[in-house]
Amino acid sequence: MSKSQVCEVTPVAGAKAGLFFLQGQYAFRWIQEGAERTKLVSPASVRGAFSKEPIDSGWLPEGVLRCGNGSRGVWMVKWYPPAIYRLTIDNDGKLKRIKAPMPSLIWFGQKTHYYLWAAKEAKPKPNAALYRVPVPNVDHHGLICFGNNAHPDVAAGGFEKTWKMFWDAPFSEHHDNGKSKTHKEGIIDKLTGLGRLTRYPVGDLVSAGVTFEQAIARLTRRDRNDFDGY
Repeated sequence: MSKSQVCEVTPVAGAKAGLFFLQGQYAFRWIQEGAERTKLVSPASVRGAFSKEPIDSGWLPEGVLRCGNGSRGVWMVKWYPPAIYRLTIDNDGKLKRIKAPMPSLIWFGQKTHYYLWAAKEAKPKPNAALYRVPVPNVDHHGLICFGNNAHPDVAAGGFEKTWKMFWDAPFSEHHDNGKSKTHKEGIIDKLTGLGRLTRYPVGDLVSAGVTFEQAIARLTRRDRNDFDGY
């Protein structure tokens, strides 16, 4: 659309004040002492002005680092330290159970969309670089592919339920590549070859090209409405 085709909202005749939706913020405009005045206001201020009810997050799952609520739904994020995980691998209908070490994992959910990344740090750091999680069924942006499995809304208690469901469900070869420097074509081969290691070799992780703070900011900002990337 060219500049000459850009439409603007026409004020309502006789209005004494108005709230305008701008790119990522709001503007409150009113008449005072015969003059028109304008003030930029935050989404939180607008919410407070239109609601007298107190905002209560309710009981949060243990270990949740941050949570929020926006136009894209309720979201939460949790950091899991390095640990040994049990995985079930589905190889053409034949199920194989393995145990494998995982680096720190970052679990993010917003509405019914869930993401998973890895990090080299043992403890949460906002500026920590994120890496592609070394398991299948997660795309290169970190978005989890659930197939035909249901994944409940974060606001309905889905944050912890979906985490458990993700690890309980069998892993296929979907999104199996690009997760390892030594096993570029298949992370399953990497996992089954870790043997009795108790720590994941973090030097083998593949960068996700984003930091912890950047990923959360991009996924929760108001000017994006898709989950195909950041």
